[in-house]
Amino acid sequence: MRLLAMISSAIMVIVGTFCVANSTAAFTSVAFVVGSALLIMGILELVVFRNVGYEENMITKTYVVQAVISAFLGVMFLSGQVSEDVAVTAIFAMMLMTSGLAADFSINIDIKTNSLSEKRTFILGTAMTLLGAYMFFNKSVLNLHVMLLIGIAAILIGIDRFRIGMSLDYNKPEFLSKNEEKLERAKREEKRNTRIAIEATRRSREQRNKIKQLEEEISKERSRRESIAGARRNKK
Repeated sequence: MRLLAMISSAIMVIVGTFCVANSTAAFTSVAFVVGSALLIMGILELVVFRNVGYEENMITKTYVVQAVISAFLGVMFLSGQVSEDVAVTAIFAMMLMTSGLAADFSINIDIKTNSLSEKRTFILGTAMTLLGAYMFFNKSVLNLHVMLLIGIAAILIGIDRFRIGMSLDYNKPEFLSKNEEKLERAKREEKRNTRIAIEATRRSREQRNKIKQLEEEISKERSRRESIAGARRNKK
């Protein structure tokens, strides 16, 4: 199933690159390509998330909603219901902002203690959010070509979908017995708890180092104060 997620992200990156390469074209001339990509991406993601093992995860449910919206927008573009540049720009801006914010809030927003993967997710989510916000004011600022913005947006969405696909765990086929399913679920839970424990240990070690550093600084300050006080007594 992870292969479907990779295909979904690759389609968006390819379409985004195509839009950037044809940035001076009108959206109506590439609406079929963009609409098809969104529809395929939405359908593939629904299939993927149907097999995700995080049934109670609200972040995953958010991605399911985004998949439904993507498929719906694909149908709208293919049917020609949305063709004006302003409307298309606003739609992609909202997609970018929602995806970017979902990415940012899927991790702990603590740059100092985050892992490298979390930092990458934060950078990607922030870039998507900022670009989405800018797209609303493009006409009043740099007035870039609409297709250029849509292309960059599609590439970022594709990269984000790749990140999501790589981070998901999946249920085993339905022919597994209930006990086997429970075993698989327990193993997944153990892996998650192990990752949490490793992260907690790392943060605890960092806190101990900070405490040790502060204690050393306090000790040095006390030594300096005592030496100064001793020097004053000797002068007297």
